[in-house]
Amino acid sequence: MQIDLPILVHDMMVGKPEDTIKINMTEFILQMGINAAQIVGGEIDISFFNSSHAPYVSIEALCDKDMTPPSIRYNEVEYIDLAYIGNGGVAVSFSDEHFGSAENLLLPDRGKNMLNGWETKRSREPNHSDWIIIQLGYKSSYIHKIIIDTAHYRGNFPQCIMVHDLFKEGGWIELVSKSKTGPDKIHEYIISKKITISKVKLTIIPDGGVEGIRVMGK
Repeated sequence: MQIDLPILVHDMMVGKPEDTIKINMTEFILQMGINAAQIVGGEIDISFFNSSHAPYVSIEALCDKDMTPPSIRYNEVEYIDLAYIGNGGVAVSFSDEHFGSAENLLLPDRGKNMLNGWETKRSREPNHSDWIIIQLGYKSSYIHKIIIDTAHYRGNFPQCIMVHDLFKEGGWIELVSKSKTGPDKIHEYIISKKITISKVKLTIIPDGGVEGIRVMGK
């Protein structure tokens, strides 16, 4: 018995038209993984589909305001990481990212190795420092604490760090004064202050690597 099957090659698909042409509309629904995400565009890739691609496509979005929230009772205040990329945190500016991406600071967990952190190149200039400015996912009303993690950085962690905050373009206000850091360690700085901010600036002195920053607040 001989069966005519389509033959897939890079430049074309050879076969019977009824085997390759679809006449019905097909749809599928994706749920956003990050609630704070902003849609700025869309891309549909039809690579290698040279005769079986859809002639028309459309993308639609829905914000379900009637969605029932989780029925959970909280007996104590729960702070969230305002800098976390999953909550909308963005690295908007930085001085250097020679050995590691600045946005790695905003990822969850402590990473697997130094490649998962932010690391700058070495400098012999006197009074040198590196920095990163982070746009928080939410404007805070209260900052509980700031966490700086030097996980996996044992010989190339910064000697000191500083953290400043900014709400309006009037200037930076110190949140964490110049503080020494240690290797492969979580550093917690209690703030406990009612303050409205939209950006934070982490300064490392003189250079080195940091695995993550957490701005815990509400």
